[in-house]
Amino acid sequence: RADLDRVANVRVRLTDERRESVAVPVIGVLNVLQSADGNAYEVLRLLSMLDVLETVNAEIMGGGAASDIHRGMTVYLDDTGQAVAYFDDALERAQSPLIYAYRATAYLRLGEIDRALRDIETAQRLGPPDWTTPLYLLATYTTAPDTLDDSIALFNRIIALRPEDWFAPNFRGALYYLLGDYERAWADLQLAISLGPTTNFPYLTSMSIALRQGRWADFQQLIDTFITEFHDPEYSEHMVQAIYGDQRFSVFGPIFGAAGNLLLGQYEAAIAAADETLAIDDTLGDMYMIKGLARCNLGDMAGAEQAYTDGIAVDPDHMTLYAMRAEVRRRQNDWIGAMEDVDTVADSLLGAAFKPLVDAGLVGNWTCETLFDYDYSQVDE
Repeated sequence: RADLDRVANVRVRLTDERRESVAVPVIGVLNVLQSADGNAYEVLRLLSMLDVLETVNAEIMGGGAASDIHRGMTVYLDDTGQAVAYFDDALERAQSPLIYAYRATAYLRLGEIDRALRDIETAQRLGPPDWTTPLYLLATYTTAPDTLDDSIALFNRIIALRPEDWFAPNFRGALYYLLGDYERAWADLQLAISLGPTTNFPYLTSMSIALRQGRWADFQQLIDTFITEFHDPEYSEHMVQAIYGDQRFSVFGPIFGAAGNLLLGQYEAAIAAADETLAIDDTLGDMYMIKGLARCNLGDMAGAEQAYTDGIAVDPDHMTLYAMRAEVRRRQNDWIGAMEDVDTVADSLLGAAFKPLVDAGLVGNWTCETLFDYDYSQVDE
């Protein structure tokens, strides 16, 4: 409690109560509490709030460590380097593991990975042994394609320490998804959903897997939930931007942006986010599918076909890409090409699951424009 008081408590002065706000220091106090608790999702959510607040901030008073930390949070998004300077000042006043965690987060956002890792290590040494905030920082940093196994190992520890935290199995499921281990990904994502997520993250990734694997009833339910409850495609991007800034070693922000914008009919934005994702990792077949569906909805059938073809080149077992390409080939009167795709799907391990969908597409019962409104109970029958 004493360490929290030293880091969180701050006095502010309002000189014009009609214009000035205490919102930022209140968020700062909540952020300290959530960081101490190891609740990474709430930390991200609070940081993302700073990105959308438009306030005249009350003046932060005093010269203690808490005042330095709050000043750092005030400029964290707009001038992360200055935030680091404030955290430096705070550390001169108090050697708190929380301050090292804050400075590590700022270093990650600046792309200064070595400094961030040193601060994470120090936070681990000074903090309690079961504190998950440093583990979350390490796990979310090590999400480059060649370090996913290391990140999964860290999430195994977090899940053991925080079994009721939906964000940890959601993130581990997303990592399994990137590795192509869709069964483990699906299990983790359904666990996350059962724990009551407060954002669309596990639903979007689950939809991609359901569509890939022909889980039509699940796909229908996930779409309905997303549209009614979690329909802000910019929300996840704000959160990823808060921690990573402009550093492009995480694909999750643009992945969620691409999927969310596609579902809401923002097709140009979906294409832009898919291209941003592919600039980081060009092996993700789902991003080509999103580009194809978006181009098809914009009336560019040739562009849609090319996107599907590009996706098949890197992900030849993605049967949905063949089904989508057959649909746009039919609309371009390329029946030979369409039937080649139909045969490929029929001969695959998922042929039985996909045949009703492909057959319905060939007769125009669904198109790229109606894919998310189609009654998938017909496919299951």
